[in-house]
Amino acid sequence: MNTANGWIKLYRCLLDDVVCQKSTYFHLWVTLLMMAAHKQREFIFNNQIHKLLPGQLITGRKKLSKLTGIRQSTVEDILRALENAGKIRQQKNTKFRVITITKWDDFQSEENARQQTDSTPTTGRQHADTYKNVKNEKNEKTHTRDDFYSREQRDIQRIRQANEEARARWLASGD
Repeated sequence: MNTANGWIKLYRCLLDDVVCQKSTYFHLWVTLLMMAAHKQREFIFNNQIHKLLPGQLITGRKKLSKLTGIRQSTVEDILRALENAGKIRQQKNTKFRVITITKWDDFQSEENARQQTDSTPTTGRQHADTYKNVKNEKNEKTHTRDDFYSREQRDIQRIRQANEEARARWLASGD
């Protein structure tokens, strides 16, 4: 399992929610939570810059169907039901849809996480908080092809320098 893309919080009270009454609803709901952006980011589509805010995702019913194994028509019905229940808002066009999870900050924000942990003190709080921060920093790192090449070039440079130093030591020893 690749944990590089982060994590989401699922609260036990979700079991009492109407979303959990049908497995297909629950499956799609959790998929939407996992796909949603955790911080603001931008993307280019049709030569225009668009912003995604925390709790928003870009998708289509075909993609959701492929990810979940739920038929496209059923995906559309479930999304409509989630929208009617006030759990999501949708902005659709012919190419994609932007889905906004309406109470994202209530359940997924860092402030909420701190309040949860502060209300029930633990002996290892400092260690857990530090570990979570380190993990989040690692999750936020994204690597581009240029990063790979610059890293590769740095490695090559280090190898060349080590070879030059070894050669200089060998020449200085007189062998």
